[in-house]
Amino acid sequence: MELLPRKNVYKANLHCHSNLSDGKLTPEELVQMYHDLGYSVLAITDHEFCIDHSDLNRPDFLTLTGYEYQIVDPERPRKPGTKCCHICLLSKDPHEFKHIAFNPEAYDFKRLCHADEEQRQKFRYTGDGTVLKYYDTEFINEVVKEANENGWIVAYNHPTWSLEDWPTYSKITGFYAMEIYNSDCYMLGLEEYNSRVYDTMLKSGCRLGAIATDDCHYGHPLEDPRCDMGTGWTNICADTLAYDDIWQALKKGDFYASTGPEIRRIAYEDGKIKVETSDAVRIALTTGTRRADCVMAARTEAQKKAGYPTVVNAAEFSVRPEDKYVRITVKDAAGCCAFSRAYFLEEMQ
Repeated sequence: MELLPRKNVYKANLHCHSNLSDGKLTPEELVQMYHDLGYSVLAITDHEFCIDHSDLNRPDFLTLTGYEYQIVDPERPRKPGTKCCHICLLSKDPHEFKHIAFNPEAYDFKRLCHADEEQRQKFRYTGDGTVLKYYDTEFINEVVKEANENGWIVAYNHPTWSLEDWPTYSKITGFYAMEIYNSDCYMLGLEEYNSRVYDTMLKSGCRLGAIATDDCHYGHPLEDPRCDMGTGWTNICADTLAYDDIWQALKKGDFYASTGPEIRRIAYEDGKIKVETSDAVRIALTTGTRRADCVMAARTEAQKKAGYPTVVNAAEFSVRPEDKYVRITVKDAAGCCAFSRAYFLEEMQ
C-alpha cells in the first residue's frame, strides 16, 4: 500500500505576505521570485485580506486563494507576551473569498491590511459582520468549523511564535495541517520546529498533516542567510497542477513538509513501513507511543571502517498494533529535515 501517492510532486509555499499586508514585495514580485526558485504553487495569505490572484497564474505556476486570520484577546493590547492564534485559510473555489467570522469594525486595518478603501468596500463575509474575536479554544474551533463548512481548509500556524501551549493546541480541531516548521519565525531566532506540538495534537485526537512554510515577509534579501524565502516548503502529490487537484490533495493529506530532503516513497508492506529518500544521515520513525526507531549513517571513522554507509537512502520499520500512528522524519547532512504526516493504523488496513 502506497501511503505517499506516486503522483506528480509540486513544490508549494502555503503561507506568505505581500505588500497588501505587512510583506515587502508585491504579489507579482512574489510569484516571479517563487517561480524562479522552482516552486509550482503559492498561497499569498495576507493578514485579514483575501483576494483572488489567479490573474497571476502561469501554465507551470498556480496561486491559491487564501488569507491569514488572527485571534487575539481584544481586551489586551498586542504585546510580545500576549498569546494569539494565527490560522491560514485556503478556499476550495479560487474566485470565492467570503471572509469567515468577520467584523469590519474590529480589524486594525491600518496595521494589518493595506487594502485601500475601494478594496475594503468589496469585502464579503459570512454572518452579519458583528463577530467579536476572543482568544480561547472554543472560539478558535468555532471559526475553523465555520471555515470548513464554507469551503475552506485551515492550517494552524507557528505555535511557538504565538506563545500557545498544551491547553490550547491539545483541544483545537478541524485543521487539515499544522506548521511543523515556519521559516520567518526561525529566522527571527525562534525554534519554530514544532514536532512535539504536532505529536501532542495527534495524541489528543487531532487528525492533521504537517506542512513547512516560509511565512515570507521578505525582511532580508535572498543572499542574506536570514532570508525567509525558499527555506520551508510543502511537496504536494497530485495528478495535475489544476486548482482543484492541488486543493483536494491538501485536504486528503497527500503531501509532506521539507526544509531540504526529499521523501520519495512511503509504503506499508508485510507489516512494515518502507521509506525511500534523498541522501540523508538519519531516517526516523515516530509512533503514537514512546516507541521509535531510526536508521543512521556513519558519523565517526570507526563506524566508517566498520562498513556503515556515510549516507542512507532507505529504511524499513516494523509497525505494531499499539503504535496508534506512524510518521517519518528525514535529516540530511546540513541538518535540514523532511516530515511526513502521521498515518494512523486504521489507514493501513
